[in-house]
Amino acid sequence: MVIKEEICKMKVLFVQPRDLAMTYSPKRPIMGLAILAAILEKENIKVNVLDMRLKDYSTTSHFKSLLKSFQPDVVGFTVAPLTKTYIFELAKIVKNKTSAITLAGGSEVNLLPNKILENEFIDFIIHGEAEYSLPEFLKRYKNNILK
Repeated sequence: MVIKEEICKMKVLFVQPRDLAMTYSPKRPIMGLAILAAILEKENIKVNVLDMRLKDYSTTSHFKSLLKSFQPDVVGFTVAPLTKTYIFELAKIVKNKTSAITLAGGSEVNLLPNKILENEFIDFIIHGEAEYSLPEFLKRYKNNILK
């Protein structure tokens, strides 16, 4: 089924969390999320990417401030083994402070999809590469035709 309705006025916040040990300092931008952001922007979706691995953006208070100012409809998290617990804390904040839905993707989701979905604050997962499935999912979500 091809959906031709355009997604408009939707806002997506992608979050690359810091790991619990705070042991990694990035040397380059998050290419996967940058590619997804570019794809969604072509679909007229406003996208913001928060890299919490960067020192000045790593705090929960910064995350809360961005939620308030950007007011996303969707918050997507990249989940890896050392970030899973923190993601669940951030997703709880999203649910307590906004009406946004939460998505999880990444290596941990691909390995343990049911474990991630067991968390009450994660609404949906994107399994595998999201370049095609995420825009399609968002169109279906926006048009209220998820099955």
